[in-house]
Amino acid sequence: MRSKHSGNAHLNRSRNTFDFLRLLAAVFVLVSHGLGLWDGRNDPFADFTGLTTLGSIGVAMFFAISGYWVTASWQNAGNLAVFAANRGLRLLPALAACVVLSAFVLGPAMTTLPLAEYFSSRETWSYLANAWLQLRWTLPGVFAANPFPLSVNGSLWTLPIEALAYCGLAAIGLARLMDWRVTFALTVVALVLLQSFAGHSPWPSLVVPGWNSIALAEATRLAVPFLIGMSVRLAGHRSLSWWLCAAWLAAMWLAARTEAASTIAMAGAGYIALVVGMRPIPLLHGFGRYGDFSYGMYLYAWPVSQTLVSFMDRGTSAYAYLLACFAVTLSCAVLSWFTVEKPCLALKRRSLVDTAG
Repeated sequence: MRSKHSGNAHLNRSRNTFDFLRLLAAVFVLVSHGLGLWDGRNDPFADFTGLTTLGSIGVAMFFAISGYWVTASWQNAGNLAVFAANRGLRLLPALAACVVLSAFVLGPAMTTLPLAEYFSSRETWSYLANAWLQLRWTLPGVFAANPFPLSVNGSLWTLPIEALAYCGLAAIGLARLMDWRVTFALTVVALVLLQSFAGHSPWPSLVVPGWNSIALAEATRLAVPFLIGMSVRLAGHRSLSWWLCAAWLAAMWLAARTEAASTIAMAGAGYIALVVGMRPIPLLHGFGRYGDFSYGMYLYAWPVSQTLVSFMDRGTSAYAYLLACFAVTLSCAVLSWFTVEKPCLALKRRSLVDTAG
């Protein structure tokens, strides 16, 4: 699985700004979701630009950066078992902790039901299926009076797609097709499909027996930045260009307020994040030397935001509310990193990519 790029110098945290960009992406998601959860308002970034929501831009950044690093992880893993174990250790323990805390700490604190009824409800126990990516959205009596009622953690919808992307990458690797020309061609195919079906009947869902139902349109849209990340990793430095960044910005401007706007914006945001992330920008490179809090931010932002909606005075400024959401969510993310994520990542097989992936 090793390649001539596996020793790429960009794998050193002190030489890139990916940690900062991942945290920024998590903040984008927090702000976008938080405003809607606070009072149901539209995403102001989408209204202003005519492209997509700020949260979608953040998710695209996550998927592009993930595509780059997970490809590097495959190149360095040595075999499928090590790759799968490393990906599982990154994705699942922090998710499981968040799910358990939501069901057995947040839920009992916020439910409007008697605790005996809450714990005897099948809905409470079925919520634990989120820990293995079988999505459940509600807990009994929790957040029932919020402007966006009942949803405990709406951000989790991207995680099964992330896991599916890992499987697709492994399939490409096992087929010995790990080449930038292949991944670039797949990117083009995904873009063409998204544009061809834009505005038509809803796409079907992919039903994975015993696991989950995944909306194919959304999976394909998120596959585009992931494939771009793969392509950049496989093509190396020659694929990095500020001119291409400018071209993507122009394409986004031209696509604004059209059916292609969201797809073009997410693809462009993913590529631009990769180009920026490769640079050791002063003050930002080495941003994660104290820890990578981005995943914890992503996991806890929605339940924290819903909780604060329940407690804060409705006359509070939406921006004061967002600031409170950021402070509390960051605290949760720091605890997640030091108590769950960092110890679990220490179990990964050592490779050049383990400092980033």
